[in-house]
Amino acid sequence: MLNWDGNWPLLAAALPVRGVAQQLAQQSELVRCDVGNGDPLFHLRVAVETLLSAGSVDKLAAALTEQFGRNVRVTTEIGMVEQTANSAALAEKDARQKQAEESMKNDPFVQTLMREFRATIVPGSIKPT
Repeated sequence: MLNWDGNWPLLAAALPVRGVAQQLAQQSELVRCDVGNGDPLFHLRVAVETLLSAGSVDKLAAALTEQFGRNVRVTTEIGMVEQTANSAALAEKDARQKQAEESMKNDPFVQTLMREFRATIVPGSIKPT
């Protein structure tokens, strides 16, 4: 049994790996995690084979082993991915951007400037904090 909620994107984003191993973690999708009687096995799907180079799978397995305090194995397959740490980060960034734009459009002071001085909001000028 692993002390983990099954949220691969969150786990992948938090792992202390760099380089190709970090990209593998953040751009992979968890197909399944078999815990069974032996070592936990994380089966990941990646969209591009180049992420499997330079010992990245071994480095990712080592980081997972350290994270869970027990030997973890990682297997991979190539295919389309949807739920990755990278896609979650992009979705979060997009949501923050939309919220910032809405907040600016709905701000009474900004509305007054637009109405009284014909001010406009320059597209792309609003950045979330």
